[in-house]
Amino acid sequence: MTNKRLLRGLLVCWILLLALALGTVYFSGCAARVKTVTNLPPGVTLQEAQNWDSAVANLHKIASTVSTFRQTLTDLHAAQYQGAPVLSDAYYSEALRMIGNIDRLELSAEVVLRQSPQNFSLTAKQQVGIYVQQISTELQQLNAAGATGIKNPKSLQQVNQLLGEVTAIVALILSL
Repeated sequence: MTNKRLLRGLLVCWILLLALALGTVYFSGCAARVKTVTNLPPGVTLQEAQNWDSAVANLHKIASTVSTFRQTLTDLHAAQYQGAPVLSDAYYSEALRMIGNIDRLELSAEVVLRQSPQNFSLTAKQQVGIYVQQISTELQQLNAAGATGIKNPKSLQQVNQLLGEVTAIVALILSL
């Protein structure tokens, strides 16, 4: 009985956290935060500066959501469902490896953007696009592995929602 209460409480907390994260993404919008930029470097347009700012903001959202996802997996791995672990050890270790790859790729994309502040040139856009596409590939692999690794249907739904959120953010960056 105690394990069920713990799992229920954990699930409610993560659903509230997920709702907050989704609300932040949807209500902040995908438009660039920068409305007007003064003193642009020569050859940089306002649209490039806004796209750069949007890419930076969305990469931060990826990092934040992936961090939430990592913590959710850790909590679910420690939880029990009907006397058995919610996550298999194999799925947990593979998911953590993929999350590490996503973190590495997100940081690499961020480095590219830091090298050309407020200038989302074609070269920077292509480099960031390559990293974000690789993040998308890792997410697809996580989605494919998810159905077999998570035993609790509610936990599976929660994990899929987080993966869906990161996938939507990736699509936003690729659309810039």
